[in-house]
Amino acid sequence: MEDLIILVQFFQGTKFKSGSLLDVLLEPETQMRQLFNVLQSGQVKTDEDALRELPSFNGSSSSLSTVKSKLKDRLNDALLLVEFNDTETNSRQKAYLECIKKWAAITVLLSRNYRELGLQRLEQLLRYTRRFEFTDMTIEILYMLRLQSGLIYGREQQYHEYDALLRRYQALRVKEDLAETLYANLMIDYVNSKSEKGKLRKRQQRTSRK
Repeated sequence: MEDLIILVQFFQGTKFKSGSLLDVLLEPETQMRQLFNVLQSGQVKTDEDALRELPSFNGSSSSLSTVKSKLKDRLNDALLLVEFNDTETNSRQKAYLECIKKWAAITVLLSRNYRELGLQRLEQLLRYTRRFEFTDMTIEILYMLRLQSGLIYGREQQYHEYDALLRRYQALRVKEDLAETLYANLMIDYVNSKSEKGKLRKRQQRTSRK
């Protein structure tokens, strides 16, 4: 129940907190909506609380388990629809989340054989990910563009252009990974050192009180 409560709390801070949008996501009077409402109100923390607060389940743990699973899936699917306009999300984070949404939409287009439209969207997204230096996503896009232009359409010039760009970003990713590893090692040493100093300070304080 805890992870579902966290999801519900997350949606309370988004545009879905308004009744009309929430009605689209979760139809009123359904058991999913009822469960969402009691979790949102903070009345429910456990399965036992939910069965007590929601008579429509008739005390059935199996029914509650099914509805919990469906509600979790529905909320997870809706995460892509959330817009982050709050001050806690910086411009780079917003750009990354927007790229993820666009990437998901493009994947749907390509899987449904709308290749030309999907390729156009991919090329647009590539300019965006390169601008914000999202290396991992840029590599994934270039993989897809290289595949589509070469193996699907036989566009040799495009294939070689994307292949060269892909290799460039792969080399860049190796360097970034090394930098991240070195930084992580430094931070581990710093955190452990800080923790040891904190423990030593506490021991000294306890000793001085005796």
